[in-house]
Amino acid sequence: MQVVIRVDASQRIGTGHLVRCKTLAEVLRQRGASVRFICREHQGHLIDWLLKADFQVTGLPIQSPPSLVNDLSEDYQAWLGVTPEQDSQETIQAIGNNHPDWLIIDHYGIDQQWETQLRPHVQKILVIDDLANRCHDCDVLLDQNNHLGEIEAYLGLVPKSCHLLLGPRYALLNSIYTKHRHQQPPRQHPARRLLLFFGGTDHCGLTSQSLEALSSASLEHLTVDIVIGTSNPLQSKLEQQAAARPNTIVHYSRPHLADLMSQADLALGAGGTTTWERCCLGLPALVVSIANNQIPTCQALDKVGAIAYLGTANQVTPNILKSALIELVNDASRLIKISHIASLQTDGLGVHRVVEYLTPSASEQLRLRPATAADISLYYDWVNDSEVRRQSIKTAPVNWQEHQAWYDQKLSSNICIMRVLEVNELPIGQIRWDFSDNQAFMSYSLDPIARGRGWASLLIKMGINQVRQYPISLLSAKVKPGNPASQAALKRAGFQEAQNSQDNEHLLFHLSL
Repeated sequence: MQVVIRVDASQRIGTGHLVRCKTLAEVLRQRGASVRFICREHQGHLIDWLLKADFQVTGLPIQSPPSLVNDLSEDYQAWLGVTPEQDSQETIQAIGNNHPDWLIIDHYGIDQQWETQLRPHVQKILVIDDLANRCHDCDVLLDQNNHLGEIEAYLGLVPKSCHLLLGPRYALLNSIYTKHRHQQPPRQHPARRLLLFFGGTDHCGLTSQSLEALSSASLEHLTVDIVIGTSNPLQSKLEQQAAARPNTIVHYSRPHLADLMSQADLALGAGGTTTWERCCLGLPALVVSIANNQIPTCQALDKVGAIAYLGTANQVTPNILKSALIELVNDASRLIKISHIASLQTDGLGVHRVVEYLTPSASEQLRLRPATAADISLYYDWVNDSEVRRQSIKTAPVNWQEHQAWYDQKLSSNICIMRVLEVNELPIGQIRWDFSDNQAFMSYSLDPIARGRGWASLLIKMGINQVRQYPISLLSAKVKPGNPASQAALKRAGFQEAQNSQDNEHLLFHLSL
């Protein structure tokens, strides 16, 4: 499979778009895809970084670089550095006659008109966006910052046939964050170590303001890890500020921040992709928006208690930062609460979900494994999926406390078995059997990315094979009358509808062993 990615980095654009595309490209390459980048040569373009990672890159010349301004400017089209027409033609020339399977676009300056120009030269188009402010001509749209998965945001902006991947469950995070998530002990004490990072460029100068705030006598006890991005124009000043503050460690360009986030008790930084990295590791954070598109997500996360939001870059001062830090550093109970809520937002498997959608695995790669305590968040995500709730007897969302009590009870029960369906080590579904005398009642669900593949009946058959070892003679399942897909999956797996099985809520299916 051939994939072309059109994305830019610069001092004005920042590095987040390119970093998340590189993460996606690495997993695609692991699945056998050939990936090539097309990037314009803005100041701070990071093309050399891609080349060092052994990616092919076609550089596009720059004519009028975007101005580096200290505000939340929304002149996104100017970020291209040329007109959209010129950019589309140069991209077509760069693609040549290869006709790639996927063109992936991650650029606020590109819209439907540009994408339509590229249509004849590619098989399919995936757009990565989080503005929902313009029309797109694409087959798939990914918005990892659409916190609640609100499809309404893109009504009328994409074709009706476009598949939407919405929400932080699709956040494009380096796999190292999932690894550290599984190793991360609970955060249960006041903050003693702080991670300071405002992105690769920090064009708002917030790192410097933060160091000024952290130099207060009330905060000198904190150990501070400061990360200076590759395109930060204030590097020398920041180094001087850091040298003047005790317990301050300076870090430079790094492949990831997972280790520093795992060591930290609190973070101070910007919105964007780093938000989901912190959430994945349950790291409490004081967050400042450095772009308008970050504001809605930050406000939504602050509302549910997943972050402490301080406002936009032009609203923040060193004194405001200092006061917020002093208030939160010693509030262990609030830090613990933020950590817990943050960890529920994303599990770090988003990039693998996206790649599984783009390059579907063969059914021969499916396997079942026992559920573990670490899967509790996965089950919470699945049980609150909108389609699962719609097809459930009880349609109301399940809160965390209710789910935690239920999951712990089921996992420890000797009359219940729980299995997770995986493909290429990615969890994509679950099946559960509850025993009563010589009968076992079944419940199952598939992840949204695995639906429509005919895998429901395969999951059921695999579950039947595992339950045969138990002393039971009858398998049963309940299905809503308005759920023909599950009824068909059960029949394909050998179940038959029981006579007089229908009531106002469900149909009853049986399979004799």
